[in-house]
Amino acid sequence: MKYIKAGISKAGKPYKAFWSCPECKTTQNAKQGLSNQFSKSNKEGEQIKKVIDYKNGAIKQAQDRKEEGIAVSGAKRIAGEIVAAMIHTGELKGSEWFIKYQEIASRIYNFNPLENGGPDNPDEDFILPEDIN
Repeated sequence: MKYIKAGISKAGKPYKAFWSCPECKTTQNAKQGLSNQFSKSNKEGEQIKKVIDYKNGAIKQAQDRKEEGIAVSGAKRIAGEIVAAMIHTGELKGSEWFIKYQEIASRIYNFNPLENGGPDNPDEDFILPEDIN
């Protein structure tokens, strides 16, 4: 469809804007033609919606993977700092640091304050730094 702006004909008469289809040789009022153009193919609208939904799903997956990576690297960083402090103070010796590192990183990564109580819930099993040994 080709949009024709409102204007004056060769005969000098004013005309309103309209849509013209060179293939099927039809014309429609611009306002009517525009709404028909959007509703003419419900199938196209459904396809566009499927593409948008697929794109949104892919974006969510990428964001979830990114958040997962951030959580893992954060847990590993904190575990590394704790193990380094334990080695420095002499609490860990030899190769036992690696096992302790994995244990601490796993506990930090899987920690959920809503499930594990908190400082406001002394009755719950809340993990404090001194409990890690």
